[in-house]
Amino acid sequence: MAGIADIQNRYESYQKNRSSVSNNSLGRELFLKQDGDQAFIKSIATGTPEDPYLAEIRLHTFREDGRWQSVLHTEEGPADEVPEGSVPSRKFALWAYVSEVVHPEKPNLGLAGDLDWEERTLPSGKVVFVEPINDFRIITLSFGRGRYLWNELVDIYNDWQGLDKGVLRIKRNGLSTDTTYTITTVSDKSIEIPEDRIKETSELTPLDEYFANRYGKKFVPSSNNNTSMETPKDAVSTMSDDSDDVEMPF
Repeated sequence: MAGIADIQNRYESYQKNRSSVSNNSLGRELFLKQDGDQAFIKSIATGTPEDPYLAEIRLHTFREDGRWQSVLHTEEGPADEVPEGSVPSRKFALWAYVSEVVHPEKPNLGLAGDLDWEERTLPSGKVVFVEPINDFRIITLSFGRGRYLWNELVDIYNDWQGLDKGVLRIKRNGLSTDTTYTITTVSDKSIEIPEDRIKETSELTPLDEYFANRYGKKFVPSSNNNTSMETPKDAVSTMSDDSDDVEMPF
């Protein structure tokens, strides 16, 4: 039960705290949902030895009770119960400052309201929609078939002598089982972290610790937990398995 003012206040709070459909709500990972989505990032990870902002992880991902679950695989095995025969997939993850995500389409939210996304026309004439992020996010990707995606990152590291020397574009191509990703450099774009936020880079949770907390236990729904780390059922992230053709749900 709620009065007009209660509903209005909740709606305004929802609009104020949301800069995207899913990107600000759950955990700190960045989710790309549409074929053609592009995230423009400045890596916080440098790629140097002992970098706490770059990590390799292994995750078990499976459906249970109608929802997707992800459980971290440690040196001792799965951190929580997983289905018999479950094989973990290998990922790499890095912290980045994300300036924006460019979408090929703008979703229709109906009663949820309109999104404050800029409409932009590319030189080709194609119209895209720019979602502002301007926040620190975790980018998690599979190594890719034949480690092609990891090799793209290594090439950038070798060319730049670090991962934090310029702007990177993470692009999703395809849907469902026909999904791949690319990592490319962007020479005609710059991303500057606001001065009042630079200090946050030293306060970001090391990725080994983040994933241990995030996926060390299966998600257990709670009726009074409105700030859970559960991934929405329709969310699709930059993660895909090592075959690079299976869409991951988190």
